[in-house]
Amino acid sequence: MDQRSLTLLAVLFWVVLALSLVCILWMFFSLARQGDERRKAILTRACCHTFYTVVVLLVLGVAESLFRSLTGADYPSVEFNALILLALVAVLYTVNLFWCTRKMGG
Repeated sequence: MDQRSLTLLAVLFWVVLALSLVCILWMFFSLARQGDERRKAILTRACCHTFYTVVVLLVLGVAESLFRSLTGADYPSVEFNALILLALVAVLYTVNLFWCTRKMGG
């Protein structure tokens, strides 16, 4: 790789990291903010959709680990990094929150 492509990758990394941080902060602020019953229903629906998605992701990870241990498969496993999982949850929550807000009227 030349210097220009490495610089582009570094910039892309920092942009993704910054967007993830914004989504994480948005998630915590939206959960802490008070509101009426409609807002609480929107937050509940967004949290449930995000929770279901994360549970499916974790179950797939457990199934993959179980499969590897039972079959003795020798291929690289996918490890969950806590920061990447937090960023994924924050992005999923933000998308679900915007979608539920638009669907339920916001």
